[in-house]
Amino acid sequence: MNSFKLRARLLKLLGEELIGSSHLAIFELVKNAYDADADCVDVNIDNPMNIETGFISIKDNGTGMTLDTIQNKWLELGTDHKAIDVENQILTPKYKRLPLGAKGVGRFAAYKLGNILTVYTKTKQEGEYRLRISLEEALKNKYIEDVKVSIEKIDKKNSHIQTESGTEVIISGLLNPLDRRTVIYLNREFLTIMSPFEYWGYKNKIIDNSFKINLICNEYENDLKDVSVSDIIKSSMYRFKFIFEDGKLSYKYKFTPNQQLQSATKLEERTYEEKNVDLKLLTKKDPVKEPFYYKNLGKIEGTFYVYDLDSKILQYYNNKQTIKDYTKMNSGVRVYRGGVRVYNYGIIGNDWLQLDQGRIDNPTEIISNRQIIGGIEIQPTTMNILREKTNREGFIEDEEYEKFRETIIAIIDVFSKLRNEDKEHLRTATDDKYKETLIDIKNPMDELKKVISEEKLTKTVHKQLIKVEHSYNQMRDVMLKSGMAGLSTTLAIHEIEKTLLRLKYAIRDGNEDLIKIELNLALNLIDGTSDLFKKDPVRKYKISELFQDVIRLSEDRFQRHNISFICPYINNSRNDIELSLPKRMILSSIMNLIDNSIYWLSVRWYSKQNFNKKKIYLNFEIIEGKPAILVADSGPGFPKGDWADLFRPFITTKPMGVGMGLGLYYTKMVMDSIGGDVSIFEQTHFSSLDRNIFDGATIALIFKE
Repeated sequence: MNSFKLRARLLKLLGEELIGSSHLAIFELVKNAYDADADCVDVNIDNPMNIETGFISIKDNGTGMTLDTIQNKWLELGTDHKAIDVENQILTPKYKRLPLGAKGVGRFAAYKLGNILTVYTKTKQEGEYRLRISLEEALKNKYIEDVKVSIEKIDKKNSHIQTESGTEVIISGLLNPLDRRTVIYLNREFLTIMSPFEYWGYKNKIIDNSFKINLICNEYENDLKDVSVSDIIKSSMYRFKFIFEDGKLSYKYKFTPNQQLQSATKLEERTYEEKNVDLKLLTKKDPVKEPFYYKNLGKIEGTFYVYDLDSKILQYYNNKQTIKDYTKMNSGVRVYRGGVRVYNYGIIGNDWLQLDQGRIDNPTEIISNRQIIGGIEIQPTTMNILREKTNREGFIEDEEYEKFRETIIAIIDVFSKLRNEDKEHLRTATDDKYKETLIDIKNPMDELKKVISEEKLTKTVHKQLIKVEHSYNQMRDVMLKSGMAGLSTTLAIHEIEKTLLRLKYAIRDGNEDLIKIELNLALNLIDGTSDLFKKDPVRKYKISELFQDVIRLSEDRFQRHNISFICPYINNSRNDIELSLPKRMILSSIMNLIDNSIYWLSVRWYSKQNFNKKKIYLNFEIIEGKPAILVADSGPGFPKGDWADLFRPFITTKPMGVGMGLGLYYTKMVMDSIGGDVSIFEQTHFSSLDRNIFDGATIALIFKE
């Protein structure tokens, strides 16, 4: 029988190759202090530009190590004693912590920084020990087992550790000098290692983690006087804190313009909160999950602070440069476990929630990493569920991680929708150009052409603009031929012109990303509008015929989703009524409403135990003397607020990416084009409707008398 042999060079590989960066290497040693029940860690960088005389010291006041711990745990490569503590939920005696380091290799991160590792460690029971390992000397041996480590007992009167217990790790023989920029970056990272965020579980007060990290570097002392996170947080415009557990979300949202901005715009602070609501994932199929789906994730808490970095807004803030500088270096959404940060989430360039990717597709609606400082707290009990990579750069990207990531994306989506409401009001109050987009423009393409002639544009953008012009002119021709020229300021033209005006300003400002977005929005809106008004003759159709078409188009979907469809008119159509209407357009409008109902029924009645509660109602009604088609369901209903906003383009209550916000908008345009209307009603408006069953959305297409 043969056995594995470990080469001494493995010590070098564990440090230099396994750990990604210098700050991560120091972070690994700081985590050991946390696991040792320390409440304070001093990181001292001395003479950082001289690799021969400089050193890095990480000193804590934790429990220290006994001789047995040094010999049988610290010197044992890949020791599993912390992993066993995590598995058995064994907490530290003083601060009741679960270990953060469970791989058994974190201490070798020191060799990412220097060649010589000296350790002083002291316990109340045994006093102090010293050991020293030179990587250069160790590598002279072929195998690890040949590397000898001398452990020296320190006499009490010569004690190096001044506290009654603790550990100091000193790294010398630096591999690289640490310049001013590196040290400043380390200091900023240390500010974010411990979670600075508020959680409801901590009575809305800043967390007292009983674990402080101090960076000391005399050479760059003046540069280490950094801004506290609390100062920055007070300048955030939009705030959102939440608790999520077993599929239920409780949250509190705040819109917090400062006093100067409130005085200038007459806008006021706004607070909105909900408790124990079902979370909707960003998927059309089964967006709401059973509680057991989230069981392994445990309780998740978090806070997001979002900033408005527009110069028109920042002018009202005295610390505007500080806000810009700090968010540039520290923005992003971080993850903390047991109050300590999990890397690499929330660092520059790590778009783990795909916020920046989503913003490319929809810049006005999606929050970017640059705008947000966020913290998410997960429980230490998730150590074996959300497992960290050996290189300490994030979680292993398995099924549980993806579930966690999708959950956070869905929670941010809830925040985004609330923020977008206030953002709209803020832009209207502070930006004259934005106000202008709310006004009708008689010749939008002429306005656009004028700017194009003045600006230098890429060939690709120029081709796209020609396409927009062609599509716009084609749409106007379609509307003229369909007899719509007489409509005064139609909603279609109005919304398209607003989009073209935004495009004009994007071109004038030279914002290439925004130009691309507005081009796509304009084309989608124009093409969709053209489709609606292609030749669709107005003729007399029987209501029963229209309803039969709806059933034919929907019955397969009703069966797949276990939806009961009730249409009293079909069963009692002896006095069948005829209406003059464009059949294809009206049928599309009804299908839009049914599509919405199917989605929201799956949100409310996601449990298999409630499959028999999914119901959709279709009927003919008379509303204030006018014929109408009524669609109702047993879903969650429309949200409170101004329902008129729901008929604007790109306004949706569905999660981002699930709904575009065009369905009700197109339905409104169709009804306007034939002199009708579409309205949302309370269920009590209709005596024929059983309010005990159909207590969700109630909406009607109302025709001319």
